[in-house]
Amino acid sequence: MNRLTEFKEWFVNLNESTLDDIVSYYDENVFFSYKEKLLKIHGSSHLKLNYEEKIVYHRDYWDVGEELLLKIPLIKSLYGFFQNKLSLSFN
Repeated sequence: MNRLTEFKEWFVNLNESTLDDIVSYYDENVFFSYKEKLLKIHGSSHLKLNYEEKIVYHRDYWDVGEELLLKIPLIKSLYGFFQNKLSLSFN
């Protein structure tokens, strides 16, 4: 099993008991944005590895509109309104 496959398996199954294994995958100087909220986000990640095959850069890409804004009722209505206006202006 290659290093990326190992990381993906660890990351998918990440929980409190496996968190200590993070040092096996991430360099101590990794750049990683962390927020204290638990969210399930659909998207993709951009990872850069060093020569030791540890992650030194981790950036996630996701659709903020679909994954976050559309879960807030008032914002969802406004977002839909502007989305409709924009689609009409391109037709």
